[in-house]
This record gives sequence, C-alpha cells and structure tokens, in this order.
Amino acid sequence: MFGMRLSAMKTRHGRSREFLKLWTVPGRLLKRENSGERPVAAPNRRYQVLVSLNLANHYPLFEPLVHVLAEYEDIDIFYADPGKPSIAPDNLLAPYEDVPGRSVALSSVAWKSWDLLLECSFVSCITLLARVKNSAQIFHGVAHKWLVNGQNITFHYRLKDYDLVAALSQQHFNTLQASPVLKSPEVLRCVGYPKLDRLASGKVGRDEVLHSYGADPSKPTVLYAPSWNAELSLQQIGVQLLEALATSENHTLLVKLHPMSLKTGDSVRKISSEIKEMNWDPRLKDAQKKGQLIYLVDHDTCRYLAAADILVTDHGSTPFEFMLTGRPIVYFDSEAARRNASDPDSLPLLLEAVHPFSHATEAAATVQGLLTGAIDDATKREAKAQLVEERFANPGGATELLKQACLELIGHPSSSNALNSLIADT
Repeated sequence: MFGMRLSAMKTRHGRSREFLKLWTVPGRLLKRENSGERPVAAPNRRYQVLVSLNLANHYPLFEPLVHVLAEYEDIDIFYADPGKPSIAPDNLLAPYEDVPGRSVALSSVAWKSWDLLLECSFVSCITLLARVKNSAQIFHGVAHKWLVNGQNITFHYRLKDYDLVAALSQQHFNTLQASPVLKSPEVLRCVGYPKLDRLASGKVGRDEVLHSYGADPSKPTVLYAPSWNAELSLQQIGVQLLEALATSENHTLLVKLHPMSLKTGDSVRKISSEIKEMNWDPRLKDAQKKGQLIYLVDHDTCRYLAAADILVTDHGSTPFEFMLTGRPIVYFDSEAARRNASDPDSLPLLLEAVHPFSHATEAAATVQGLLTGAIDDATKREAKAQLVEERFANPGGATELLKQACLELIGHPSSSNALNSLIADT
C-alpha cells in the first residue's frame, strides 16, 4: 500500500489525483475543514510536531520556532525528509548544534497522527502519507518567488491545504488575503521571518562569528553568497569572480554556496548537469587550503550575514535578508539573470538599493571602492529601507508571534489569548 501511494504521487494526471484522494482519506478526516473551531486541549496529552526538511539550509528557517516549542515538556519535535522515504535526515541536521527532537525516516511517518506539520516549501508529500491534523507554511526566502520556468508560485495550489499560513510581511499578507486559494481567511497571519530575528535584533556578534571562522575581525570582510541558478554569477563568471575578489590582502573573503550549487544539494529537486560539472566543493576547499578564502559550510544565515561588511550576490533571497544590516550589496546583473529573478516585480527598486556589476573585474573594483570610501553607499539607504519594510514584518519579534499561532492551532493549554495580546501590542 505504501509503495502504491508513492508511485501515485509521481504523476500529475487528474485520475491519479483522484486516486490519491481515496488513499489519503485517513489524514483528511482529521483536519478541521473550514470549521473555524479550535481543538480543545486534553489533559496529560503529548503534542507531536513534524518538520519537513529537504535542504541543509532549511533547518535555520525552523530553528527559532522549534527551540521555543521544545521548551514545553509536552511537545515532541521530529524531522523527516520528503525526498528520502527510508532515510532519516541526519545529514541535513549534522551541521547544527543542540537540535531539539530527533530525525525519522519518512516511512515511519506514514499513518501516524501529527498535531502539527511545519513546512517552508511546497515539495513535500508528507500530507499524503501521514495523518496530519494541522499544517503550517512558514515560507522559504522571498515569499512570492517565481520558479525557474517562469511560473508564479505566489498563489501555489498547495496553499489551500494549510491551517496556518505565516505571511512574511504586511504586503505579503495583503496579497494572499485577496486570493481565493487559502482554505479560509482565518488561516492567514502576518508573522514575519523568525529565521532573521537574531540578525534584526543585533544578537549575533560580527567579531565572535569571524573568530569562529578563523578570520581576523580587524580586517574588513567580503561575503560572496551566490544563488544556484545556472544563469547567475557562480556558473557564469564564478571562477573569474573568485580570483578577482581573492587578490586583495586588504579584506577577508568568505564564500557561502547555496546547497543547490553542490552535487548532493537536494533530495527532491534534480541538480543540473552544469552545476555538477563545475564540482565547486573541492575547488573551494583547495582555494581555502591556499589561503585565498574561507569556505563556509555554516548554514546559519544570521551568523554569516552578520560577519560580512560587504555582500557580493545575485538574484534570490540573500540580498533582501542582508538589507537588515544596512551594509553595501554588490549585485550581479545581466539579461539572462533578470529572466531568472525570483521576484521580478521588485527588480527596479532592488537595483536602486545595490551596486550592480556584470563582470568580475567590475565587482572587484566596486568592492575596493566601497572599502576605501571612494564609492558612497549612503545613496542606497532609502531603497534598502523600503525593501526591508516590504519584505519583513516584526523584525526581531517574529518567532514569538509564530510560536503563539502554532500553540493556538494545536490547542495547547498555554496558548489561551496570548496571541491576541501580542498582535495588539505590535
């Protein structure tokens, strides 16, 4: 039966969708379809929370929330990889310390009852395999992303399945509120982006992070953190760009790649042949041995963004997140890159907030100009501030709002009316 359900998931034809509906009746019967009622907490019960992970950089999205949920003695946290039915995602959690809960194989998730499923993307099949009472979508990066094929996923069809949709900003909230995709208007909450709370509140120390990387905090740091698409900077001019940025001894070069730029990046999506051929991991390890750069395997966004004085990047979520620091951004721009922009509507304002480049030597010259003061970043402040306001609600306080929303959703005894009080105070 389990194998039959997995094979059915692989097809998108209408008949298979109906077939899946028949096989997923147990899970669907447990959901509160638009009833508007909250579950009543039972005494001496335990609450089971399942987190869906299929990329190594997904855990930091959930980390602030799972840590505060794990403080409750009656809440158990589990992690599963929707792309690997028989393997627990220990490898995805290995880079992190003090991870609450434990990882489990997807096959052990099937037919069990879960009080809450947490997701940050739309690739998961867990709701088809498990009896999920409540599910929440907290989003991964820029909420209204476009896929590589140009499909707008702002109103992804799977949004209709969630009992809690945690909007990242007021603009995101307003956009989704006007959509008929949601199960009901009540599922939508304007929460913010818990992943960035520590960065927004200044709780991550630059010098401390650089010490942990083996870098000299007295020197300026330049972070190269590209996205993974084949039309963007890493694949197009990555070799030349790294050479140009590494030539100066006046700054420390940090390099952080997206997991999709590595051969073993994702258990669900296929890594492109162009990326595999470049084989970046051994290249960067060799460059680090030669003292040219520091190759980061740290997936904690708050840490490596806090450590950077200047960011060199391209289309994706990273430039928006770094804007919380107010520091300069040097940004790869080309016609092909624009066609692959994750948020094309924001591109005109984004280009006002950054220092664009299209060639490696241009990027290196811009970095040096910013470090010496020859290039003034002050002209970019207004555009950056506007983009931050559009992208992130409640910076520094999103985790508490999301925690209360989740506790209320599962009917935890501690939820009471705390959420309403928090919203009224913000």
